[in-house]
Amino acid sequence: MKHLKSKILLMMAMVITILFSITAFAENGIMPRWDYLIMLSADMDVTSYNAATVYAEVDSDSRDVDTLKVTVNLQQFDGGWKNYKTWTETINNNFASIEKNAAIPKGYSYQIEVTAKAYKNGKFLESATEVFDYGFYQ
Repeated sequence: MKHLKSKILLMMAMVITILFSITAFAENGIMPRWDYLIMLSADMDVTSYNAATVYAEVDSDSRDVDTLKVTVNLQQFDGGWKNYKTWTETINNNFASIEKNAAIPKGYSYQIEVTAKAYKNGKFLESATEVFDYGFYQ
């Protein structure tokens, strides 16, 4: 009897897990977030010497995108979010990986704002912006 209860509880846990992991579908299938861009991501490493390395990546549909214009804003919170350092690169590819360095002061919160613009043969396709929190640097 004890094993039967364990099996029932295990089955119930599996059913609940499956139900909560089902993706919501639109009427015609999954609705993509963007039409051409696939992923925007960013992160930052900081050394004890206040040297920050900012990383950003953008991926897009290789069939439809041949150029990406990526702007990375390292933002500092000082009564509001302000651009502390900005880098913009144009990459003639559907994938961009950017790594930049900046000296940052302690005692502030930081976030990274990434804006990607996708192009095909010089024609603008779409733009997206995502913000990635780094947190408080002390």
